[in-house]
Amino acid sequence: MVIQQEASYSSPYSIGTLDTIPPAFLQLLVSLGPLLGWIRHVTDTIQWYSPPRHSLLLLLLWNVVCLWPWPVLVVLVPGTILYKLGADWLRCKTSRTRRDRLEQARHKQQQQQQQQRTHHDDDDDHEDDDRLLSQRRQQQREAEQEELIARKIQPEGQVSLDDTLDNVTAILGFTQRLGRSLETVRLEWLDGSRPEVVVATLAVMGYVIPLWCLGVLVLGVGGTLAWMGSVALLAYSPWTPVVWMAIRRHAVLRYGVAVLWAYSVAFITSWQAFNPLTTTVQKSSATTNKKPWTKWWAYVWHRAGSEKEAMVARLNKEDLPKDSTRNEMVFQFEIYENQRWWLGANWTTNMLSTERGPWTDNHLVAITSKEQFKLPQAVEKTTAGDKWTRKTWSWADNDWWVDMTGELDGKVDHGGWEYGNNAWQHMTGLPAIQTFTRRRRWCRRALLVEHRTKSSPTSPPQTSGLRHRS
Repeated sequence: MVIQQEASYSSPYSIGTLDTIPPAFLQLLVSLGPLLGWIRHVTDTIQWYSPPRHSLLLLLLWNVVCLWPWPVLVVLVPGTILYKLGADWLRCKTSRTRRDRLEQARHKQQQQQQQQRTHHDDDDDHEDDDRLLSQRRQQQREAEQEELIARKIQPEGQVSLDDTLDNVTAILGFTQRLGRSLETVRLEWLDGSRPEVVVATLAVMGYVIPLWCLGVLVLGVGGTLAWMGSVALLAYSPWTPVVWMAIRRHAVLRYGVAVLWAYSVAFITSWQAFNPLTTTVQKSSATTNKKPWTKWWAYVWHRAGSEKEAMVARLNKEDLPKDSTRNEMVFQFEIYENQRWWLGANWTTNMLSTERGPWTDNHLVAITSKEQFKLPQAVEKTTAGDKWTRKTWSWADNDWWVDMTGELDGKVDHGGWEYGNNAWQHMTGLPAIQTFTRRRRWCRRALLVEHRTKSSPTSPPQTSGLRHRS
């Protein structure tokens, strides 16, 4: 069924037609509209997108709750109930008073208009001007009809569908930003499969753990939670990048960080170089007359010097202005291989004329085979302000792979096939007498890289088409 765009309610922001949204999901969006609006306001406050006073108030409330939890719990619940009752009563009282004043002013205005009309009617009797008299009577009838028009004040807190969709988009952007930050922390500091990450994390923990224990001992639990929350809230503030850049550009602090980093890495790696169980170091120590601690200190001194130079070079490189940014996103393409069983021919790709093709996507749309599947072409565009953007696709996996999810549960067999009846229903991982169809899912991950520069390059790379590796 083709949905006509003009015949449906269209949203200028997020959706094209209400017909494309399932009713259950639409009802869920409408019912959760106020809650999503409140969550969006909280996320904007955390990111300092709202007025700064809101973020500062949230920071103050967090510290008050952490430092004085017992008084807050005692006062918060009854205080919230009393505040809600008092606010509703005051709003109702104020609205009633304003409504009475408005009615009095309107009644007084009607009396004045009636007196003016009576005065003009007396003048019209003397002037005998029928045209002006009919005009004033027409205006009077229009005013009376205006009084009969239905009026209604919309309830407070009502959220439109467009606002709800905008709120969902903003919340999703915040969660994606937070997820990328957590993923960066995991890859750079918590990936124990890489030796360099383990050494770096242990080097930092050598200084952080004593300071952490001292801070918890001095501040206590409430003070520690208040400090952690304050740091998290201030991380999105507009002043944090400025302060952080000023600290990083301080020559003495940069040199101090480089020295501390170098010696921590040297001490951590020295245990492996001078482990009594290693044979290479033991053999070399037997051929020299130097004491073990002298050789150990020489190793630490040499390793610290090299690490210090590397860290200083890295800090200097990070301070260089960046004219371009690079963003990466990983997508997974999924296609289905479909086969039908025929008597005497076994499983083949010969399908009925009224059913799906040998290769389809998730929506049963016929596509080419996995060997002929191509990625989208690269896109280049120049936006306002001479900003140049290029989006390119490349395969993250060397080849397509069969999704074996559910093999242990019997949903697919050892080849990734799931079998169904003649109507492609009741899928199972075991072939039987009544199984005439089967399918399996092929997956391959692709990387979307977006390059953004402040100005268009002098010789931008040519669009090389689709990159495909099989």
